[in-house]
Amino acid sequence: MRLNVAFDYATVKNFESLEVAVGEVFTVTSDHPAEIRWFFDNDPVVEAAVTGNQAQITAKQEGLTTVLFLAKESNQFLHSFTITVTEPVSLNPTVVDTLPK
Repeated sequence: MRLNVAFDYATVKNFESLEVAVGEVFTVTSDHPAEIRWFFDNDPVVEAAVTGNQAQITAKQEGLTTVLFLAKESNQFLHSFTITVTEPVSLNPTVVDTLPK
């Protein structure tokens, strides 16, 4: 099973795990031919809206979650991937206060 993820400005194909910042919204798509169930276990780390083989996921808080894919008819385990959510990193730091020497 191959998974693809789409962010606002990037697409990653055939991934096994993701590391994203809190607040990031992305779409994961599965290429599995049969109907599948996405299992998030009500994890507070992410929030997901699933439609068929696609899920729009929002990273809600720091932590690690594992997403499982189950066959819809038999509940047989098919695949999994992990999402690590971290605090955003500022790449444009600002000076708050200066100290004279």
